[in-house]
Amino acid sequence: MDFYIFQNDPGLILHSLIGSLETTLVIDNLYHAWFLPMILGVILVSICSSATIRIRYMSCYIFSWVMIGSILAWLFPSAGPCFYIDFINPNHESYTKLMNKLYTYHQETPVNALIYQQYLADAFNKNNVAIGGGISAMPSVHVALATLFALGSFSVNKWLGYTMSFYALFIWFGSVYLGWHYFVDGLVSVVLIGLFWKWLLVLETKKQWAITRKVIAPFKTNAIKYPSSRLQQQSPCSLP
Repeated sequence: MDFYIFQNDPGLILHSLIGSLETTLVIDNLYHAWFLPMILGVILVSICSSATIRIRYMSCYIFSWVMIGSILAWLFPSAGPCFYIDFINPNHESYTKLMNKLYTYHQETPVNALIYQQYLADAFNKNNVAIGGGISAMPSVHVALATLFALGSFSVNKWLGYTMSFYALFIWFGSVYLGWHYFVDGLVSVVLIGLFWKWLLVLETKKQWAITRKVIAPFKTNAIKYPSSRLQQQSPCSLP
């Protein structure tokens, strides 16, 4: 799918534009520090005064892990570019070039992504249960949660929302740059978490309207009703 969109491997395109040892190390370190905003987000939401925001955020958080990271990952099994040449086609030219670029940087300074990728590949080949093990590309939980960080931030402050939106894009493109994911993996995640967030907003609106109707219903029932003839006589807008 990526090749239909870009007519090339987007990972190679990114490396041709910004590829360097320094860039790789920055992306590598920030990408794998993703768990920090994940934990911080849950902590901040847990002490948020708005029950609506707490429920919406945590519902999306659970949706990301259960639906996106488990059910859909099982229904659409896939291996990212970093595993494609090992498990599917060792002669794939574009993915071979991408990984060779990363390994060139790795020879100068260790790249965490390559270390973790080797760890996952070894665990898969040995068929052992490993901490943090499992290979799945479609959809991307990293991108889904990064998108959730942005959506939740907009509920607090628009500038914080813009900042976290930039971070979500960084995680998305970083996953492609490091060979973890295809571009469409992140695209699917953004769409899914965005739609689920929007659906929850619709449910909240309907629930609020239902509560409002219950509150005003007694006032409508107990309202004083005047005969229509009397209303016409007392109406200041009636003409003689």
